[in-house]
Amino acid sequence: MVIVGVPLAWRKVKGGFETDYIGYWIDVRKQRVGLSEAQAQWIADWIARTTATGKVLMGEVHSVLGRMGFGLQALDLLKPFLAPIHAWVAAAPARLVLQIPELIHLVLAFIQEALEQGFRSDPLELGNSSRPAFRANAKWFSERITRHNAPWAFSKGEAFRSIASLEFFASLLSVMAFVPHLEEGRESALVLGGDTDNQGNASLSNRMGTTKFPLIVILMELTAQLMRRGAKLQLRWLPREQNEEADALSNGGFHGFHPDNRVRIDPANFGDILFWKMIRAAAKLELEIRHLKAKRKQVTGDARTANRKVPKQEKYSS
Repeated sequence: MVIVGVPLAWRKVKGGFETDYIGYWIDVRKQRVGLSEAQAQWIADWIARTTATGKVLMGEVHSVLGRMGFGLQALDLLKPFLAPIHAWVAAAPARLVLQIPELIHLVLAFIQEALEQGFRSDPLELGNSSRPAFRANAKWFSERITRHNAPWAFSKGEAFRSIASLEFFASLLSVMAFVPHLEEGRESALVLGGDTDNQGNASLSNRMGTTKFPLIVILMELTAQLMRRGAKLQLRWLPREQNEEADALSNGGFHGFHPDNRVRIDPANFGDILFWKMIRAAAKLELEIRHLKAKRKQVTGDARTANRKVPKQEKYSS
């Protein structure tokens, strides 16, 4: 390049298998991409300062959220934690200084802890999982759900109105039941295959983002559990007629299954990381977002009324 006259600035050139570039970290030898150490530290420091005060200017959150969203494109397992912040920011004018809601505080604290513990890239994925580790069904196989052990499932009335959330919760419990925790020293990801007869959930596990409640809380808990296990999930859609075993179990049909192989999980106490805290906090955030939207709509309506041109006939009639 020097011979042909390319004007190189040598201060910008370095060698090696690892490098930082516009906030990302690139490891050519291991074929990995993640968040640069400097970018991760900046985000963690901002979260620490902001949550310590308990209040924040919404315009600042909007700006930082853009930076975090750009950086976390390299971290699929942390991306879902930005969704509640997006929903909150979208509802509030940039000029307001607001108290940080409990759910936002929880997700920011989780992101901060993950970054400070060195989680700057998803586990290295080696190959694909051709054999599914589980098949999920909305009835959680054969565990009974009630308003007592799963009140969130009845937030829209009857449980069938939250069918997508129930399907995804079945996948979460399957991960917890059948996938061991991360082995010390293992860097590559355990690529976990799962089948579901809900097409929307298969798509959700790929794009890793939603703002729907309670689906977003289940997704955040799922990614937290996957991080703990050093795993990545490839959830695939399976036509209902090919998922007959899961359907049979969910309807109490145990023929063909040995009872010694049964794994019981209590829906009210399943060893969650953040789920129950986030469920309670999400309901409060949903109410606050509705209040902010209603107030914003009222202010906009008042401004339009004040600026409305009065027709001539109204002037004369008054």
